[in-house]
Amino acid sequence: ISGLPQTITKNLLKEAEYLKARAVDDVAFRELFSREAKWVKNQYNVERFGMPSKLFAKEEVKHAIDGLLSNSPTLDDLKKVARISIDVNGLKAVNDLNRGDHSKGDVFLEIVARVIKDEQMAEDFKKQGIKLIPTSDGGDEFGLVVISERPIEQGTLDGIMDSVNKNLLSDESTREVQKALDFKDESVISAFAGFSLEEWNVKNSDEKNEEIKKLAIPENFTFQARASMGATTLYDTFTAANGEKHEIHEGDNYDRILEKLMGGVFSRSDEKMQEYKEEFKKSLRESENPNEKFLSLVYSRNEAERELSRELDEEKERLNNCLEDLRNK
Repeated sequence: ISGLPQTITKNLLKEAEYLKARAVDDVAFRELFSREAKWVKNQYNVERFGMPSKLFAKEEVKHAIDGLLSNSPTLDDLKKVARISIDVNGLKAVNDLNRGDHSKGDVFLEIVARVIKDEQMAEDFKKQGIKLIPTSDGGDEFGLVVISERPIEQGTLDGIMDSVNKNLLSDESTREVQKALDFKDESVISAFAGFSLEEWNVKNSDEKNEEIKKLAIPENFTFQARASMGATTLYDTFTAANGEKHEIHEGDNYDRILEKLMGGVFSRSDEKMQEYKEEFKKSLRESENPNEKFLSLVYSRNEAERELSRELDEEKERLNNCLEDLRNK
């Protein structure tokens, strides 16, 4: 209980004293209490990554907002609480190109999770009076709750996101990501080309090399862990229109106001993350860099799409051959 969000620990500790006293002489109740305690813990902790959950993050943001509102805050004080939404790019490609082997996707996510909860990064920002709380939000989504002793400017949030990206693209992370998606692996290459393993294995070396040549994989291409991120402060949320869902009304009680302010912070950071994601994908598509162009294909084309593309290419070739025959006649 002591490791749960501060907004709920006080009430839970009171309940726990009563439950513990009753559980001493009641075996069945003790078993029930044990199961319920594990259930509560699992709501706020993602054991898979050794990180708090999104529910934990929401409670921590509410607690931080409550602390601010209890001390007659200025508008600048509202910049002391922020949220960074993080969406991992390429998980679908990792799973698809490993032919549905989700264990490789798990490896990929574990690498990203390790980077997001990096102790050295947390320590570096702690020295600046900034507390980072990493969270696993489900699937390929993560986040950081940012609580600062001083108002947080956009440059500071950019610095945190840059640190995450720097660690994701480090040599160490890149080497480990190869365990998840290696474009030197024939199984991955053939999946990207749209062939089943059975179809691929019956091809001879020359045929395989011809198919690989068609893919135009850049010679120095290396798949890396990348993430789309968006950040916002409570100030940004408070001063922006967040739609009817998070709009505060005169009749709202205090708990409802806290809930809406917290919800606005999460919604706004998610929106910014999505905006960045779209811009990032667009920049890859329009890039003149062969590695970035190819990465765009990796992100956007799964095995089924590659199969369709290959069939269309074959159909075009067949039609061209027919036209050539007609011209010769």
